[in-house]
Amino acid sequence: MLTILATIGLLVHMQPISYLARVAAETTLSSSDLSVQIQLVVTAGAALLVLFVTTTLAVYKPRGLTRYGWRKQNEQRKDS
Repeated sequence: MLTILATIGLLVHMQPISYLARVAAETTLSSSDLSVQIQLVVTAGAALLVLFVTTTLAVYKPRGLTRYGWRKQNEQRKDS
């Protein structure tokens, strides 16, 4: 679920990046573009936080089997 939300957020994040890239290619950035720049920094920080959380969840595993693992292991023992 976090990956889906992060993907949607990154796709939405492409709009201000495209805007700033277009403005930077044509002229120099002005102070009126400051709100877009702040939005990019905040969104990038949020994306890094989501990536950190998903990485932590992917790496961390409690010791031993979960309830699901115990149940499956017991079902396999009963079947054999």
